[in-house]
Amino acid sequence: MDGTGGKSHYYEFDYNEFFAHPEKLEVRIGDSYFSGNEVKINLPDIQGDLKITNTTPLS
Repeated sequence: MDGTGGKSHYYEFDYNEFFAHPEKLEVRIGDSYFSGNEVKINLPDIQGDLKITNTTPLS
Protein backbone atom coordinates (compact mmCIF):
# COMPACT_ATOMS: atom_id res chain seq x y z
CA MET A 1 0.00 0.00 0.00
CA ASP A 2 1.32 3.38 -1.00
CA GLY A 3 0.68 5.45 2.11
CA THR A 4 0.88 8.72 0.21
CA GLY A 5 -1.19 7.93 -2.87
CA GLY A 6 -3.35 5.18 -1.38
CA LYS A 7 -2.52 2.74 -4.19
CA SER A 8 -1.93 -0.97 -3.69
CA HIS A 9 -0.60 -3.69 -5.96
CA TYR A 10 -1.52 -7.35 -6.27
CA TYR A 11 0.86 -9.99 -7.56
CA GLU A 12 -0.20 -13.51 -8.39
CA PHE A 13 2.17 -16.45 -7.89
CA ASP A 14 1.90 -20.08 -8.84
CA TYR A 15 1.67 -22.56 -5.98
CA ASN A 16 5.03 -24.01 -7.05
CA GLU A 17 6.69 -20.65 -6.35
CA PHE A 18 5.90 -20.89 -2.62
CA PHE A 19 8.16 -22.55 -0.05
CA ALA A 20 7.91 -22.47 3.75
CA HIS A 21 10.58 -24.20 5.80
CA PRO A 22 8.93 -26.66 8.20
CA GLU A 23 11.27 -25.96 11.15
CA LYS A 24 12.33 -22.31 11.01
CA LEU A 25 11.10 -18.93 9.84
CA GLU A 26 12.02 -19.05 6.16
CA VAL A 27 9.56 -18.32 3.37
CA ARG A 28 10.19 -17.96 -0.36
CA ILE A 29 7.61 -16.61 -2.76
CA GLY A 30 8.91 -16.35 -6.30
CA ASP A 31 12.23 -14.49 -6.10
CA SER A 32 11.38 -12.91 -2.73
CA TYR A 33 12.66 -14.25 0.59
CA PHE A 34 11.59 -13.68 4.19
CA SER A 35 13.34 -14.90 7.36
CA GLY A 36 13.86 -13.81 10.94
CA ASN A 37 16.82 -11.63 9.99
CA GLU A 38 16.42 -10.85 6.30
CA VAL A 39 13.83 -9.70 3.79
CA LYS A 40 14.52 -9.64 0.05
CA ILE A 41 11.81 -8.28 -2.22
CA ASN A 42 12.00 -8.78 -5.98
CA LEU A 43 8.78 -7.67 -7.68
CA PRO A 44 8.23 -5.79 -10.95
CA ASP A 45 7.56 -2.46 -9.15
CA ILE A 46 9.81 -2.80 -6.10
CA GLN A 47 13.12 -4.41 -5.23
CA GLY A 48 15.02 -4.24 -1.97
CA ASP A 49 16.99 -5.99 0.74
CA LEU A 50 16.58 -5.53 4.48
CA LYS A 51 18.96 -7.06 7.02
CA ILE A 52 17.79 -7.24 10.64
CA THR A 53 20.54 -7.31 13.28
CA ASN A 54 20.86 -7.20 17.06
CA THR A 55 17.63 -9.07 17.61
CA THR A 56 16.46 -10.58 20.88
CA PRO A 57 14.96 -14.05 20.50
CA LEU A 58 11.43 -14.54 21.81
CA SER A 59 11.37 -16.87 24.79
